[in-house]
Amino acid sequence: MNHAPCILIVDDDPGQRSLLESFLRSQGYQTLTAGSGEEALALLNSQPVDLLISDVRMPGLSGLETLRRARQQHSA
Repeated sequence: MNHAPCILIVDDDPGQRSLLESFLRSQGYQTLTAGSGEEALALLNSQPVDLLISDVRMPGLSGLETLRRARQQHSA
């Protein structure tokens, strides 16, 4: 049985996070959400994720820095 791809949504705005999560779930995807880059990196260390979608401007780690660190930690 194939599993639906899991998408990690990273956004400091709860409304935007929820909107994107609802849409992606309605399209059959599994979703995880994080309110910060730090939270996203912690989730990536504990659960398999197929795709990461991130806001670019966030307090703390920016979306680009989060992506850079995720790629460093999880490069194949």
